[in-house]
Amino acid sequence: MLARAKGRVVEITSEHPDLQELVVEVSGQRRSAIAYSALVGRVRVGEMVLLNTWAVELDLGTGGADFVIASEDQTTVDAAPVGHVMKLRYTPLQQPVLAAEAPESTWHSEVAGFQSLEMTPVVCAELHSQLPAIAAAAKWETHGAARVAYVMTDDAALPLAYSHLVRDLREKGLIDVTITSGQAFGGDYEAVNLYSALAVAKVAGKADI
Repeated sequence: MLARAKGRVVEITSEHPDLQELVVEVSGQRRSAIAYSALVGRVRVGEMVLLNTWAVELDLGTGGADFVIASEDQTTVDAAPVGHVMKLRYTPLQQPVLAAEAPESTWHSEVAGFQSLEMTPVVCAELHSQLPAIAAAAKWETHGAARVAYVMTDDAALPLAYSHLVRDLREKGLIDVTITSGQAFGGDYEAVNLYSALAVAKVAGKADI
């Protein structure tokens, strides 16, 4: 079952290439909402949008915002798909991505023939909030020389765009490349699973850690 609401965008409070934070008026009430560019394109003030309101209905903490499912004013696809591997598969929002291990990828042969991480350190973190300490330590210990790759799995949030933390770390130069694995999406490189994501981090991302 889907909790839905329809409203009009009255304000864009924050805008990034992959995410917009909106104010949407629904039946006279103003609600905060998030729109992912990869799923719904760029939303404009005045557009009517359909919202998934479950997070607010359930009073969730960090996920307590509505999410734009679709805009009534956008009915066409902006560009041809670059790949054939589907993420969010078998849902109404499934989308094709260019997975690094796919035949149409320039990295296909290197990922297919990948043998070893060659002692490249891999740090496993239980919490997303541990990422700054890990990335900063890697840069500190190498005097900024280490190339840090972040592999985001699909165990929690699926869109990388949702993470303001990763966006800040990228802007500060603490993370150099991102890979989204499984059903997670939006990284510099897409991967089908965690194992291929590690290979992609090494051969395509040129990761030192």
